[in-house]
Amino acid sequence: MEIVIFLLCSFICGSIPFGLIISKLFYSTDIREHGSKNIGSTNVYRILGWKAGLSVQLLDIVKGFLPVFLLSFFTTEPLLLESTVGTRLAIGVMAVLGHIFSPFVKFKGGKGINTILGMLLGVSPIDISLAFLGFVLVFLSTGIISVSSMSAAVLLPIMVTTRYWLYPWEQREFIILLTTCCILSIVVFITHRSNIERLRNGTESSFEKFNLLKKVFK
Repeated sequence: MEIVIFLLCSFICGSIPFGLIISKLFYSTDIREHGSKNIGSTNVYRILGWKAGLSVQLLDIVKGFLPVFLLSFFTTEPLLLESTVGTRLAIGVMAVLGHIFSPFVKFKGGKGINTILGMLLGVSPIDISLAFLGFVLVFLSTGIISVSSMSAAVLLPIMVTTRYWLYPWEQREFIILLTTCCILSIVVFITHRSNIERLRNGTESSFEKFNLLKKVFK
């Protein structure tokens, strides 16, 4: 029963649509009616500016991190899969699912990147930090958020595997973490289907001022 309560609370926490709340509360607009119509931080940034976009990004990260973080205060037992890492991942994944399928916005939430970042900061900070570094490098090379996000998604399981090879830890924990990261990577690509289509058509939006590679070789 304890794990069911944790999972439910995590889903509810993840489902809070901060992009919609901030757009309506402080800008008197519905972000779902503008741009890509997504409630995520990227669309908020494009439509409402960097202050609103950064606020949504930080809040979406927190709602992925907070359930995992709080779990360690309420219990030290592996409630699921007989694994501490497995339990934390399950709690974090529920927050991600809540973000993507938020009942507060008719189950049409964001793409989950920031919430995944938050949950993995609470589970595997080294791996997600390296994957985030990859995100930054790709973003500074292309100026395209979607390409950067998908690149980080590919890099994440590679980082987990590399760390295990260099500094082996308990194999069961490694397999659970790697499997979850692979699934999350697939989810990232699924939620970016429309972006992939726009990339194929050459119509994907980009932040040109961050495209340093283009400026260098211009």
